[in-house]
Amino acid sequence: MRGTVRDARVVITGATSGIGKAAALELGRQGAQLTIVCRNEAKGAATVAELADTMPGLSADVVRCDLADLESVRRAGHELVDRYNAIDVLMNNAGVNDTESSLTADGFDHMMASNYLGPSC
Repeated sequence: MRGTVRDARVVITGATSGIGKAAALELGRQGAQLTIVCRNEAKGAATVAELADTMPGLSADVVRCDLADLESVRRAGHELVDRYNAIDVLMNNAGVNDTESSLTADGFDHMMASNYLGPSC
């Protein structure tokens, strides 16, 4: 895969920690233009700043989106379409593992909405 993402627009959900953050770091090293999609915009901005500290010249930005909130997913989708001519790679990495069931504002199980409905919306 080395070198194949140079200058590609890569959108990653769940890139503020764990596997998503590691993927963002490696893709950034390979020259990808990153967009981090996350619930917490401040945490996303901190992640972009952290990545930029290790990679001067990194192209990265943030789009706020809560995958459990389908209206938020729609807004983020419109923002991505308005912002970029093309998205080359979408990495749906975000996910939750709820130990107790709870419902979203749309009436769906939170884990189902976050892990399945939001990414497929």
